Amino acid sequence: MSMFIPHSEEEIREMLETLGKKSLAELFLTIPEDLKIEVKEEKIQVLKEAEVRKELKRIANYLEVLAEKSSIETMAKWGKMIKIKKEE
Repeated sequence: MSMFIPHSEEEIREMLETLGKKSLAELFLTIPEDLKIEVKEEKIQVLKEAEVRKELKRIANYLEVLAEKSSIETMAKWGKMIKIKKEE
């Protein structure tokens, strides 16, 4: 898995220079207003990579438990159906 490494200040400066822009704000002026969305900072939760990995592991474990439970329930249903058919 590759990590996301944000652009350094130097890389951003070089990019803006290449594009002939003085700032990111000036660069974003080229985006039509109807395509822009407002992002409120309080809605954005920034996590460190370790926190993201921990959360993904928690979700994976939860999904694994669900899959196991689902399999057990499915086998139990099939078992009931088989028993019913054998009794008939």
